[in-house]
Amino acid sequence: MPIVITDADAARLLSIPEAIEAMRVAFRDLAEARAVNPPRLRYGIETPDGGRRYTANIHAGAVQSYSVACVRAGSNFTVATNDPQRKALADPDAPNWTIIVLYDLTTGEPLAFMHESYLSGLRVGATSARWRSPRSPARMPRCSASSAQGSRPCRVAGRSVRCARSSACRSSVQIQRTGRHL
Repeated sequence: MPIVITDADAARLLSIPEAIEAMRVAFRDLAEARAVNPPRLRYGIETPDGGRRYTANIHAGAVQSYSVACVRAGSNFTVATNDPQRKALADPDAPNWTIIVLYDLTTGEPLAFMHESYLSGLRVGATSARWRSPRSPARMPRCSASSAQGSRPCRVAGRSVRCARSSACRSSVQIQRTGRHL
């Protein structure tokens, strides 16, 4: 029977070093063709009120080493505009309705339903930290966090961090609250 994992559960149960190790394993499996990470699917449609546009963001993937597959589905509203490059949220303080469903790669059974706010920031930070460690290549992957594209900062473990997406931020991934590097 699947379990429900809240943001508070994830924060209590998953440490930053564990997240970094999980990303290491996932990228290793991807390099060895034992993981899949297809391109994300995004779509939008006008809403009846005309001032907002409904948008969805869907990710999927699987990692053989952990024997899991997942689907992440996000849902929000952006400001309706004729400019396709503008993606401002209609309400920056609206709740995040994005969920992750984790599946058993052996049976196909759902293992967990998770809220993604905490996990998304932790994943971005763990990936960035992995590529910034002294033993890792100097390259850094682009941040996939939607908050990196807008005015809100990326978040790791509930704290604002500098994002790897912009060239100004590539020099360090740092928890601003403590000043410590990940």
